[in-house]
Amino acid sequence: MKVLTERRGHIAVVRPVGRLVGGPGFALRESVAAAIAAGSRRVILDLGDIAEIDSGGIGDLVSAYTTATKRGGSLGLAHLSPGVAEALGASRLATIFTIYSTVDEAIAAEPPSGDAAQA
Repeated sequence: MKVLTERRGHIAVVRPVGRLVGGPGFALRESVAAAIAAGSRRVILDLGDIAEIDSGGIGDLVSAYTTATKRGGSLGLAHLSPGVAEALGASRLATIFTIYSTVDEAIAAEPPSGDAAQA
């Protein structure tokens, strides 16, 4: 899996590409941590280019969420591929994430509560 990061103002858009399966997702977690360390308190994961996800990949998303929140940031999901949407629904973890249809919608949205200073 390759991970691309783009800054849009104070928001980091992190886009993993490929398969998000098994094994530790260090690249994803490290990309989220690096974005927050660089000053982005809001991180949007653009998941439109994830071709496949399994329970290990879901764990990687939860780990990225935990990394963001422990460092004082927030993490939202955007542009879910059908496979990601299905896996999140099946795992019943969709409720812990703020999910947006598109990256632009995520960027335009109000920051989660407690993150208003970054608006």
